[in-house]
Amino acid sequence: METGTERRIQLGEMVLVGQGGDTIDVTYTNDAGGFELTSPDPGDFLVLADALGYGAMAAGVFELGAGAEMTLEYRMQPFALAIEDLVVEFNRPITQHSLVRNGFVARFNRGLGHFITPNMIEESVAFRTEDLFRNIAGVSVTGTGFGADRVALRGIGGQLCDPMIYIDGVRTESSATGLALSDIIPFHQLNGVEIYRRPAEIPLEYGISGGTFCGVIVLWTK
Repeated sequence: METGTERRIQLGEMVLVGQGGDTIDVTYTNDAGGFELTSPDPGDFLVLADALGYGAMAAGVFELGAGAEMTLEYRMQPFALAIEDLVVEFNRPITQHSLVRNGFVARFNRGLGHFITPNMIEESVAFRTEDLFRNIAGVSVTGTGFGADRVALRGIGGQLCDPMIYIDGVRTESSATGLALSDIIPFHQLNGVEIYRRPAEIPLEYGISGGTFCGVIVLWTK
C-alpha cells in the first residue's frame, strides 16, 4: 500500500530471498495489492518490494519453520518518476486571438497612438461607447442635444473635427450620417479601440489622403 493513503499498489514486484542470497520466489501484486510467496524449505528469509513510482524496500530477516506462514504489509513511499523529453504535437492549428490576427497587438506594441484594450473596456464604468473616450488627451466628447454625444479629435490647429472611422478594419462614413458611436457599435460589442491624432502615428493600412486631416479612430468588435 502507499504510505499515508489506502491506495493499493498493483504490479509491484515481490522477491523472496534466502539467507544465502538466492532468489527463492518472485511474484507481482494483484489488483488489491496482495501477493503470496512460497519457499519449499524452512529457513531465514528477506522479502524485497519494488514498484514503478515508489522507492524499493526490504523487510526481514524472518525465520520460518516447516509449514509456517507470515503476513506482511508494506507501506511504500511514492517519488517523482523521471521521464525522457516529451514532445507534444497538435493536429490542428492554434487559434489566435482576433486582436492578434487583425494587427491590434502589433500596433499596440509599436507604441504610437492611444489604445483601449479589452481589459480596459471590461474594467471601465462606461455605459456607452462614447464614454470610453472621455478624459483622453486630444479627444473631446460633447453633447449634441439629441441624446447622443459627439466624439471629436483636436486637430493640428487646435480646432475640433470629426475623425475618420474604421470598423473592423473597414472605413465608414459615420460622421456624414450623424450616427453616434454607440449607435454603430454598442458598448457590450466593443473589443478594442485605436486612436490616432497625428499623421505620423497612423499605420499605412489606415492612411488617408487629401488636404484636411483630423485623425483616425479604429473600432474592433467581438
